[in-house]
Amino acid sequence: MLTLARKNLFKERARLAISIGGVAFAVTLMILVRGLYLAYDEKVRDFYDGMRVDAWVVQSGTSDKLAESVLSDKLATKLRAVPGVTEVVPYITRNVSFKVGHEDVALLLTGFDPEETGINTGPVRMVQGIRAIDDDQVIVDKVFAHNNGLELGDTVDILKQKLTVAGISSGGDLVTYQTGFVTNRRIRDLLDDEDLVNAYLLRLRPGTGLGAVRAGVDAVTQNKDVRSMAEISEENGRTVRKGFLPVLGVLLAIGFCVGVAVVGLTISSTVLEHRRDYGVLKALGARPAQMVVVVTVQALSAAAAGYLAGIAASLLAAKAAEVLVPQFITRITLNDTLLIGVAALLMGIVAAFIPLRSIARVDPAIVFRA
Repeated sequence: MLTLARKNLFKERARLAISIGGVAFAVTLMILVRGLYLAYDEKVRDFYDGMRVDAWVVQSGTSDKLAESVLSDKLATKLRAVPGVTEVVPYITRNVSFKVGHEDVALLLTGFDPEETGINTGPVRMVQGIRAIDDDQVIVDKVFAHNNGLELGDTVDILKQKLTVAGISSGGDLVTYQTGFVTNRRIRDLLDDEDLVNAYLLRLRPGTGLGAVRAGVDAVTQNKDVRSMAEISEENGRTVRKGFLPVLGVLLAIGFCVGVAVVGLTISSTVLEHRRDYGVLKALGARPAQMVVVVTVQALSAAAAGYLAGIAASLLAAKAAEVLVPQFITRITLNDTLLIGVAALLMGIVAAFIPLRSIARVDPAIVFRA
């Protein structure tokens, strides 16, 4: 049986290549889609974790969009008096729209203190240029710069104020939007608002519990929520999961079906072409289970080879895509590649069932026909 399986598998090398290619395409698709989701989920977490804070104070009822939270600038003094709080930094951010050339673009603009060494509301990492900008300069994310053809030294007109691109950062592409950074003084000028902030970032004394801080904040102000860094990161990561998970599921299902269809149809055509061989087996008394072994070995061999080819193709495709499209990032893990390997074997097993009907209908008498 194994001899027949090997014979059928390698007799038509072009057909074998098609089977392997189909599985490789499916595996590549699944690895890249899964890796893209993991990378963006991790990027959102890194963005907020990089702020080095212990707690956030936001307006009650604020969801994952921190720009919707509005607090008084005068609240900072009260928060500094809360027991256990060692540092309070205002967080000001707005979605702004402006033109780059003739194109309308949007940017999540955030204020920061370039000289701040504690809490960080500025860029996660610098790629080019300087971090210590002045009030007439702006830092933009590398994805935003790439998409809009911006380089160091270019000027952008944001809310009727001309700012020079003095830095390009990474880590601020958050799936549905990119971030930009200006000084705290400049963002207040841009928004023409000296009295409002979106949130306050707190550093706490070691050993201070979040419950005690919540009680302290409730004692000095009303309608404010105190949230941990993990809660803020989780709420904002939800945007990625809501946007990606449904698409992820569909693409994974498509990839799996492609692999099953290509392998199954290829093996079915092989069975039809080798009906006489299966007829001989039946005439010699071979049981159906033994003939199932033949097609199963063929299907699993094609799936295994396609899986290995898909791993190599996905690694190459990920590298090439990151160069050509900066917002395309992947995080390929060993656990995911093993799980997708199991899925590839399932492709082979499911595909093996497709030609079973053709095998069952083979008439042993075909051996004696001209």
